[in-house]
Amino acid sequence: MQVIASQPFGRNIVGGSCCDPAAAAMVLLLCLGFLPTVATCPPHCLCASDIISCSGRNLSTMPFGLPSYATRLDLSHNSIGALRLDWVSQPF
Repeated sequence: MQVIASQPFGRNIVGGSCCDPAAAAMVLLLCLGFLPTVATCPPHCLCASDIISCSGRNLSTMPFGLPSYATRLDLSHNSIGALRLDWVSQPF
């Protein structure tokens, strides 16, 4: 037998893999669970830094799911006729 003892994120004492598979899976699941809240971009838009560009996407309504970090929103060259009065008060 090659492995004598192992540590969750360190090298095994005698050879083997560098990580405990269960611990690595747990870290991966935790990271994936935080992705939607950390980095979201509305469908059909491009997000970079604090800018959201939905330009030229033939939108007829405001995109949903605007991230809270956004400071600039480009809706040019779309077919949005009117905005709801409360769209700015919605968190984005």
